[in-house]
Amino acid sequence: MAYSRPLGRFALVCWLAALGGCGATQYVKVRSVPRSPLVEQLKLTSRGGPQPSGRTAQLLRQYALLDMLHGNMQPLLDKFQAVLDRETTPDKIYAFAELNYIAGLKAELKNPDLALDYFGTTVTHAYLYLFDTRFGPLRNPYDPEFRGACELYNGALESALRLLQKRGG
Repeated sequence: MAYSRPLGRFALVCWLAALGGCGATQYVKVRSVPRSPLVEQLKLTSRGGPQPSGRTAQLLRQYALLDMLHGNMQPLLDKFQAVLDRETTPDKIYAFAELNYIAGLKAELKNPDLALDYFGTTVTHAYLYLFDTRFGPLRNPYDPEFRGACELYNGALESALRLLQKRGG
């Protein structure tokens, strides 16, 4: 009988360890909505709607365009396109891609055709930011904007494909 008590305690400890172990951990989980890093970056779920990143907002302030951010985005995009045409730099290309993505999100429900144009422009400019040889020496893959351009490219392409799929394409 002397051996049964330590053996019983050992069995109890093993049983409790098995209950509290990794049996309740869920390794794979299906999400109804894919997780997007752009949600945090552009505050997509905020009360005021999507907002540009701090760097893009700074560029808009620099050119006195920040007040045009709310409402119809087309006048803002037209004015920023003129700035981009005068001074083509990686940060302006990135900001233009970001603004078009935000415009696409705002137009998605009301005007899917217009949203598709905005997402296409986002994909084009994010691609330019990432791969245009003019900016090779200026590009830094460790800059958060570089990763943001990758996310914009992927997010806009996914949104465009979802819109096309809704049409039956």
